[in-house]
Amino acid sequence: MLVSNWRAVVKHAWSIRFMVLALLCIIIEPIYTFFAATWVAKNIYIQLGMSAVTGLLAVAAIIAASSFDRKSLETSPMASRLKKGSAIAAACIAVVSTFEGLRTVAYRDPIGIPTVCFGETRGVKMGDSYTVAQCKDILGDSLKEFETGMRACMKQPDQAPSGAYVAFLSFTYNVGTGALCKSTLTRKLNSGDVVGACNELPKWDKAAGIRLPDLTKRRTAERALCLNGIRT
Repeated sequence: MLVSNWRAVVKHAWSIRFMVLALLCIIIEPIYTFFAATWVAKNIYIQLGMSAVTGLLAVAAIIAASSFDRKSLETSPMASRLKKGSAIAAACIAVVSTFEGLRTVAYRDPIGIPTVCFGETRGVKMGDSYTVAQCKDILGDSLKEFETGMRACMKQPDQAPSGAYVAFLSFTYNVGTGALCKSTLTRKLNSGDVVGACNELPKWDKAAGIRLPDLTKRRTAERALCLNGIRT
C-alpha cells in the first residue's frame, strides 16, 4: 500500500533517480545501433566502444548512488528523527497517546468520524476493535508516516528544536499533512520564525467550525512544548 505522500517520497528518493539514469545508460546502445548508419552498426570497434561507455556510465551511476553524501541524506525529508529508543520518539508517543487517549473499540469522535485506538481515523469502520498492543503498533507506524509528510513540507526539519519538532508532529497527526503544509504555521517555520510558528498552534482549536475545549487545551499544551527552551 502506498503512503499518502508517496509523491514527496519519490521526489526526494535519489536512489530512484540513479536507477533511472542507469537504465537509460543501458538502453542507449541498442537504440543508437538500431538507428545508426549501416557502416556504424557493422563496425565492431564502434560497437565495443559504445558498450564500454554505456557500462562505465551505468557503473558511475551506481557508485554515485551508494556514495551519496550522508549529511544531505540525513537532512532530507526522507530522513527521520523517530529513531527507536530515542528521546524524541518516546516523547512523540507519550504526547500523542496522552492527547488522543486509548479506545480499543471504534467510536465516533465529536464530529462523527469513526475513530479507534489513539485517534486513528483512516480506514476505520464502526465495529472495529484492536488489542492494546495492536493500537501501539498502529500509533508507531502512523507517527512515522505523518513524520515523513511533515518533513516534506519543512525546508530544514532537523533544525527545529526537539520540543517544537514533537509539538509539530503531534499537530500534524491531529490535523493531517495537507492542512499542515498549507498552513501559516509552516510558512513561518520555513521563513525561520520558529516562535511565530509555535504561536500559530492555538488558532487550530476548532473541528467543523466548532471550538472544542479539549482541543483548546491540547493546542495550549502543544504551544508550551513548542516554545520550551526557545528564547522568546
